[in-house]
Amino acid sequence: MRRSVLTIVNEEQRVDLQRSYAGLASDAVIKVYPGCYRQTPSPGDRVALRAARGLPDDALVLCYSGIMNHGNGGLWMAEALRACPDLWVWGQIVNLDPLTRGLLERLQGSERLVLERERLSWQDAWASMGAADIGMVVYLQDAPQYRHMGIASNRLCMFLAMGVPVIASRQPSFEFIERYDCGVLVDGPEAMAAAVERIGARLPQMRANALTCAREYIRAGERWLELRDALARVLGTAR
Repeated sequence: MRRSVLTIVNEEQRVDLQRSYAGLASDAVIKVYPGCYRQTPSPGDRVALRAARGLPDDALVLCYSGIMNHGNGGLWMAEALRACPDLWVWGQIVNLDPLTRGLLERLQGSERLVLERERLSWQDAWASMGAADIGMVVYLQDAPQYRHMGIASNRLCMFLAMGVPVIASRQPSFEFIERYDCGVLVDGPEAMAAAVERIGARLPQMRANALTCAREYIRAGERWLELRDALARVLGTAR
């Protein structure tokens, strides 16, 4: 890697980390491409998606997507379900084992919990965001890459690009969420209920802000063109 002519990372704040980890020269070319589709899939039909899962048409729905463990906020999800009696939680949980599923189904508020029975493809997961109102993005791990998640987070990019505001764990790389007013940063599970209430009260505006954030800050399409041109230059030099 130290001899590479082009390095790709998925978050601006990880550039310095990569230089340090890989021993790259200060002038080594590093391009940023987020954990995001270049072109977002079309959102699925909200009514049909909810009907297929037993989610009420008028419910406020929080989506948890990806692996569920302590570091990704599994307990925070449970607290949201317990503390918000009108909230429905939709779990797109990857590799959900029978024990964890059984425990989740016994949580306080589990009558408002819907768990996917099969793993969705990335394309289907993104399209299914037509049924979600709030996304959950929590990273509690101590490793530097987890403290600099930002737009490296596929779930964060998915939610915002599909117009779903988020509740995210507080860290510097997520500060843009507050700047764009497309979500709420929280310090712990005890703040989940207030964050849900805040987003629910301003859902249409925050949906619009999420799309603006994806367009202006994540910039997947624009970053793809930059990456494509950089790759073309590298391949041209290689010839």
